[in-house]
Amino acid sequence: SIHSEKTIFATSPKQLGSSLINALSVSNIVFTVGGLSDFDEASIENVFSNALSKHPEAEVKKLRNTISDNHGYLKTQGCQAIIALPDEPDEISNILNKSVQGYLQNQINLN
Repeated sequence: SIHSEKTIFATSPKQLGSSLINALSVSNIVFTVGGLSDFDEASIENVFSNALSKHPEAEVKKLRNTISDNHGYLKTQGCQAIIALPDEPDEISNILNKSVQGYLQNQINLN
């Protein structure tokens, strides 16, 4: 079943990393919304790397947004994933429908 734990606001990469570590201790898939423009891709990689197991094969995948340049990101390690989305509702829908839906169907059998 799908479970929503809570909403957390992070104002720094360190706070976000700590929040992600806590969220991944109770859930295998964690969504973040907004704040992507505040950090460059390298910073997102660093935050994700601190939250997931530190294995070199873990990589960030860009989730293509076909209606703007505000892309999302997917980071996986083993059975855990962080899905980072922009904060505009139409962009979130676009990314979820085009890039994330198939991943989620494979991971948690949403059929």
